[in-house]
Amino acid sequence: MRIGILGSGLMGGKLGRLFARSGHDVVFSYARFFREPFQLSDCDLLLVPSDMFFGVYEAKRKANRPSLVYCGDDAPSKEVAAGLIRDVGFEAIDAGPLRIARYTEPFALLMGQLAYEGTDAPELSYRFERYAE
Repeated sequence: MRIGILGSGLMGGKLGRLFARSGHDVVFSYARFFREPFQLSDCDLLLVPSDMFFGVYEAKRKANRPSLVYCGDDAPSKEVAAGLIRDVGFEAIDAGPLRIARYTEPFALLMGQLAYEGTDAPELSYRFERYAE
């Protein structure tokens, strides 16, 4: 798959390298446009601090992988997002329609608080577990 990433900061740079390691064709742009047009899907992802991305990728064959939530209104776009999430080592959790994205932002703020303001290192992730009754 061809993936275009705007910028190469902490998040984009790490994700781009992991997507490339997973076999995708990755292009970085330092401007807001590419030579070929592309479309942004109606999909939203909640990414945990980027400091742990490489560790997650290296351990992606483990049974209990960290979770990453995504939501969207377009089923094919959500399938693509879930595949990319799995490619870099996370368990893809479908949080529902795009209107749910507004609830992911406070959770991302909590993750940032725990990762960067807590006493532990920023290599922090989350995992949702389902328990049978």
